[in-house]
Amino acid sequence: DCYIGGTSISCWMSEDALNSSESGRAYLARYEQAVAGKTQGQFDLEYSEWQSRSDTWNASIAAAREADPDVTWDTLTQQYGECPWPRVVPYSLAGFLWYQGEEDEPYCDSYRELLGMMIGEWRALWSESLPFLIVQLPQWIDKTVDESDGDPMLWPVLREA
Repeated sequence: DCYIGGTSISCWMSEDALNSSESGRAYLARYEQAVAGKTQGQFDLEYSEWQSRSDTWNASIAAAREADPDVTWDTLTQQYGECPWPRVVPYSLAGFLWYQGEEDEPYCDSYRELLGMMIGEWRALWSESLPFLIVQLPQWIDKTVDESDGDPMLWPVLREA
């Protein structure tokens, strides 16, 4: 599995794919705004820090599994946290199970287009014959959104997409 909670669909797509549509370009514009002013040195430092966390996590998991080959992933996650996953292409896959959408709630009108683009891109990267299963968001409305000026009906738009 490969997952990072709280990520937008745009995080799982290439820049070329995002640039190919107005919806994708809007995500890129928001990203560019978020990273504006950062130097290459800052990016290098952030990557180095991630690599260090990843190396430490992998070493800890390996040592724990060597000490107790029957240790569960729940126990490992509780002790060492979630894995800081790297990019997964070109590892072998049997298919895709996609459960995502909450982070894209404010941009739900463009989700259908981006989801179709991402499915096409992923199938091209791995194999066009791989199945792609989508888990819909549950029928749930946050109480604070329901009681505020927010729109509690955005998850149905994502489910429909």
